[in-house]
Amino acid sequence: MLPLLTAIGLLSAGGLVALVLGRKPRAAGTVAATACVAAAGVALPAVLAALAGGSPESLVLPWATIPGGAFHLVLDPLAAFFLVLVLVIPAVVAVPLADYLAATEPDRSHGLFWLAYTLLAAAMMVVVLAANVLLFLVAWEVMSITAYVLVVFRDDRPEVRVAGWSFLAATHLGTAFLLPMFLILARGGPLEFDVLSAKGLPTALVDTVFLLAVSGFGVKAGVIPFHVWLPTSYAAAPGPVPAVLSGVMSKLGLYGLLRVLTMLGPPPVWWAWVLIGLGLLSGVLGILNALVQRDLKTLLAYSSVENIGVILLGLGTGLLGLSASPDRGGVALEALGFGGVMLHILSHAICKSALFLGAGAVERLAGHTEIDRLGGLLKVAPVVGTTFVVASAGLCGLPPLCGFSSEFLIFLTAFEEEARLSSVAMLPPLAVVGGLAFVGGLACYAFAKAAGLTFLGTTRGPSVPPQRLGWTASAIFIALAIGCLSLGLAAPVVVGQLAPTIAVATRLPAPVVTAALPEVTGPLGGVTTTSTILLGILLLLVVVRKALLAGRVVATAVTWDCGYARPAASMQYTGSSFAEPAASVLGGGAGYSREVPSEMPYFPSEPPVRTDAVDPVKAVIYRPLFNALRATLARGRILQLGRVHVYVLYITLTLLGLVVWVLGVKG
Repeated sequence: MLPLLTAIGLLSAGGLVALVLGRKPRAAGTVAATACVAAAGVALPAVLAALAGGSPESLVLPWATIPGGAFHLVLDPLAAFFLVLVLVIPAVVAVPLADYLAATEPDRSHGLFWLAYTLLAAAMMVVVLAANVLLFLVAWEVMSITAYVLVVFRDDRPEVRVAGWSFLAATHLGTAFLLPMFLILARGGPLEFDVLSAKGLPTALVDTVFLLAVSGFGVKAGVIPFHVWLPTSYAAAPGPVPAVLSGVMSKLGLYGLLRVLTMLGPPPVWWAWVLIGLGLLSGVLGILNALVQRDLKTLLAYSSVENIGVILLGLGTGLLGLSASPDRGGVALEALGFGGVMLHILSHAICKSALFLGAGAVERLAGHTEIDRLGGLLKVAPVVGTTFVVASAGLCGLPPLCGFSSEFLIFLTAFEEEARLSSVAMLPPLAVVGGLAFVGGLACYAFAKAAGLTFLGTTRGPSVPPQRLGWTASAIFIALAIGCLSLGLAAPVVVGQLAPTIAVATRLPAPVVTAALPEVTGPLGGVTTTSTILLGILLLLVVVRKALLAGRVVATAVTWDCGYARPAASMQYTGSSFAEPAASVLGGGAGYSREVPSEMPYFPSEPPVRTDAVDPVKAVIYRPLFNALRATLARGRILQLGRVHVYVLYITLTLLGLVVWVLGVKG
């Protein structure tokens, strides 16, 4: 446990030093980035040892001032799995983030930002390691507040302030669900995770705990309908910051849900149906909303919602296996489902970190992330563009990349479930298969828009001069692209190494899970072997082509341009026109609207067709709800007279009422 405490200390100390150096952006960023990298280097060996199935480590230090509280940390394989993300991704993001802030915000003080960044990483470590309810909730709140500071760094912009308030409101809504959940589990007893259990609770209370956990942790993960804070916050956060928010922080919502599920005992089958339903809702609405977005970071944010939905589909199919009896293959189904979940968490963390780092580079190059004004950036930043395309293909589930391997396991689990079940019970796995196929197709469409219109063609706005990335930033982008490919090709090995993690998450003995894993790695190994062979053939063809063209003159010319004498950038597709065929049919799920005037001039000075997209959950649920709440609270303004003596009267009457109540109780 000492390496982990050292890492937390390094992060905290690095943040404090960066705070002192706040007026020197380059120095502050360098110190904070160094602290993140050093913390990862110190803690990763111990974390990887625990991930491989080492004995759990624990540390208990009492809090004399907080009843029931204890600084109780436990490192087990499930915590170690998420700690890998917590340690690696903030360290990877910190280096390009320091360059980005120094270049784009040289006049601001960066001290508070970097203090918040390092404390966010430290708080996420404690969230994963915490084995006491009070410690967990304190770390959860510190994580949320420091993330808020990162989101509102540019608080001189109105949209950033709105995003910050939305983030805070959602955070406290999630905590409001978690508090009663833990109170029910504790039942007035110890607040240690290892003694929290639903054993002995009435079924209705166990079901209530499950629903509270799904709601509370679902807010942080960005599950629809609790996602409305996420797109605005990711778009408002500076540059590459959403890589940490999406790649790590949202995953801790999933960690919390998995950890609480280990306390609840065998799940009834309807829990799996709930998770599958939320997964379908998040996946379908998330990718539909992504498709119609005009802003690159907002598109990626809705894609994060979609991928959380995919993970919930895997978790739901895994719980279906858990609810099945072992003689019907329940253990193998759990291993399949939870293996897909863990692999997709890794895949999404790597790919989305690469994509948000790419979006930050685009914002730095072009000064904005509006897709309709971008284009041709592959020529300007080839490393960024290539990595963005590879990561996009990975999230689309294209072989041989990582997203394909993880979604393949979820597909396989659903097919196995469907083969073992009958009648109405077959519907959830069939819905998983159909939903994954639908979401995967639309994901290809959305990322063709994001990658193609941003990096291909010619720029639709002011030209951007070519810029060379530093060697460190280039190495990070290349490493992430290689990670997307390597995780896909090595998926059978990775899933095999995750047996201890799956065992903790499913509450099954590790030897039982290990024995069931060949049913997972066998089919997956065949797929990855085929993918490796096809990739080798492709590389061989590239080498042969280069050899055949060696020594020859190769002319480069534009593609056929329909015979236009003077082609212009304005003739290219925009994001809206590219998405129009699908949006016109499916856009209702994304609040898509198209406005065409009844009469148009022959030579319009402005685009005559206008399109818009408003999140339907926000429009149908939250906006009417908050409008009604605002109207109700407005009636209470009569009490705000602005006179001190009236407020003193309110206090006096309140105290008198309390005295009467206390006397009445004692009497």
